[in-house]
Amino acid sequence: MRTNLNVLTTLLFVVAVFDFGNVFAAGNATANGKYVTQAQAMITSMAKDDFNKAETDFTDVMKQAAPPAKLQEVWSAITAQQGDFEKISGTKTLAKDGYLNVLVETQFKNGALLFNVTFDAGGKIAGFHIVSAG
Repeated sequence: MRTNLNVLTTLLFVVAVFDFGNVFAAGNATANGKYVTQAQAMITSMAKDDFNKAETDFTDVMKQAAPPAKLQEVWSAITAQQGDFEKISGTKTLAKDGYLNVLVETQFKNGALLFNVTFDAGGKIAGFHIVSAG
């Protein structure tokens, strides 16, 4: 089952390669707070089975690669393995190669998962994948 989950989440990770320089500042809490809020909203929307709302901040490429039906498929695979979503337990941000990555620590009934939500310079979600299981 873990292999299936990895394959599904790999399908979701779509990042266009652009050089935006240092658009994001890892230490800029005010600017990064917006992206943390967006990342949390995406995860929370999926937990509420609102997959249309979950893709609100996706880039056009992400919307094509991960339409609501695909998000639902991935979320169903996650909850089949990890149990019901319980909460977001923390976040961290990391600026790298012109992207801002928001690491969202989550708790499910059967354990923790760490999601990486990647934002492009335009503030859109350009990637989403599971980094690790706790």
